[in-house]
Amino acid sequence: MEAKWSLFGFGCAIILWTTTSLNSAYVALGVVLFLVVTGTAKQELLFESLASDVIWLMIGSFILGGALQVTGLAEKLTNLVISRAKNVTSLFTLLTIVVQLLAF
Repeated sequence: MEAKWSLFGFGCAIILWTTTSLNSAYVALGVVLFLVVTGTAKQELLFESLASDVIWLMIGSFILGGALQVTGLAEKLTNLVISRAKNVTSLFTLLTIVVQLLAF
């Protein structure tokens, strides 16, 4: 029965992520809470997951991404890269350089 609840939760998450405008973080949290309430996952697993550094790195990246989108900085950077590209090859080269610089 636990496998059925897990697949149901996974399917619902995929459907909500692709067909609605709900925030993906809320959908993911809702599915995890659903799995805890149904007994499929233990509460300790939820709390141990929230203690992981990777989870907080992802939460921080969502916050930074939202801030970049709200301030318009992402759009300005994208327009700068697109305006300097002369063809598709140069566009991909410039995008690769920008992504590499932002990664570090």
